[in-house]
Amino acid sequence: MYMWHSERCSMKRKSLVSVLVALFLVTGGIGSASAQSDTETLITLSADGIGVDGEGATAANGVVTISAAGSYRLSGALPDGQIVVDTTDAGLVSLILDGVEISSAGSAPISVQNAESAVVVLPQGTQNVITTTAPYAEGAAAILSASSLAIDGGGSLVVTATANDGIASAGALAFSGAPIITVNAGDDAVQVGTVLTVTGGEFNLTAGGGSGSGSSLSEELSGKGVKAEEQIVLAGASITIDAADDGVRSEKDLVMNSGALTISAVGKAVHASYNMEINDGEITVLTSDEGLEAGFITINDGTIRITATDDGINISEPDDIPNPSLYLLRINGGYTVVDAAGDGIDSNGSVEMNDGVVIVNGPTETGNGALDYDGTFTISGGLLVAVGSAGMPAAPGQTSSQPSLLVNFDAALDAGTLVHIQSSDGDDVLTFAPTKTFQSLAFSSPELVQGESYVIYSDGEVNGTARDGLYTDGTYTPGVEQSSFTVSSITTQIGNVRGPRGGRTRG
Repeated sequence: MYMWHSERCSMKRKSLVSVLVALFLVTGGIGSASAQSDTETLITLSADGIGVDGEGATAANGVVTISAAGSYRLSGALPDGQIVVDTTDAGLVSLILDGVEISSAGSAPISVQNAESAVVVLPQGTQNVITTTAPYAEGAAAILSASSLAIDGGGSLVVTATANDGIASAGALAFSGAPIITVNAGDDAVQVGTVLTVTGGEFNLTAGGGSGSGSSLSEELSGKGVKAEEQIVLAGASITIDAADDGVRSEKDLVMNSGALTISAVGKAVHASYNMEINDGEITVLTSDEGLEAGFITINDGTIRITATDDGINISEPDDIPNPSLYLLRINGGYTVVDAAGDGIDSNGSVEMNDGVVIVNGPTETGNGALDYDGTFTISGGLLVAVGSAGMPAAPGQTSSQPSLLVNFDAALDAGTLVHIQSSDGDDVLTFAPTKTFQSLAFSSPELVQGESYVIYSDGEVNGTARDGLYTDGTYTPGVEQSSFTVSSITTQIGNVRGPRGGRTRG
């Protein structure tokens, strides 16, 4: 059922993306927009009057109406007016913002009402400001398009919508080139009806007043950083989001191929209702309710750091896919660090780890666990270190091919207390300093070998250098010996570990 849905949507997305790519080829990218062309219509904005030099555009009462496909270069300031695109002919409408300041108190300063396709071009070195102070209205925005829209170039664009969305497209929206874009929106910063594609640029997006706004708006109006109804594809851009609701939200799928994403959010940091695929790049979640959430998450590479007041990574339940065995977190690589007050990793389905590094500093209260899963957790490679409270301890299960260890200590240990595991031959296997009080440890590594014996220490000293509490060099001086064990099964349990499979227990 899901695969059928995915393939159908994939075909639709490819056609939309093809259209947007064609737009960039037509415009020639940022280079062609920097120099004025003889075929452009020149529009000079002013409070004293609007000048139009060329075909396809007219001006009256502070409103510029573009009625034909073509290229239009705009410059100057319009303190209370509007640019309207309303064409009936086929072809691309190119709006070249060559240093403009456009404001409107009652409508979208730039409104693409009807066009086969449209692109907003930001020439290198230009500074452009679009502002609306219009009261809230459903679907309203400072830059609003009823058709697919592209924003391309190397200049800057500052968009302010005091009560509405910043940039909104009913169709697809694509950002390319190297634009510098700042959006301050009372509602969503960027809102897209189908597919959002970002292939470059620097973005600073504030939605709903940001995460520190204390907004009492309803969920629908509280402000998401980026929202798309079909798919979000991120590659090569640096995006910073401060949102009073979710940071990045796709109602279907999300793919991150490269770039940097930094999020402060009251709600979910990154949400996809179906698939989330992280192939590379950096994701830094500074604040969130939950960090990453989707029905299916695949982490192939990249660096991910998550701070969450609830779950760090959550495999949720898509409403129209009723079989929970399908929900899956798959980790094939990358470097993931989670700091969660709720479950560190929570799967309403299963977890599969094949490679990579995962570090979890989980909850201190007993109603949650560093790891929590309803199906199975299989591990075949990589390094997993997860610490948390002792009420719901969990580790990878017996169907794994790489051995794991689950320890419940007799008493809680303070934040910063070293946990050290070494083999009977004296080889270091783990030296780790958790950032929180903890009583349980789940650990899996290729260094754990069937039939070998190990000793667990706490406290002590180490003279190496730590990354996220994990020491990979230096010399450890033993502290208190906590326990010793021999790896005699895939999952070895030590201490008072509750739970039928050495995994999760419900509170």
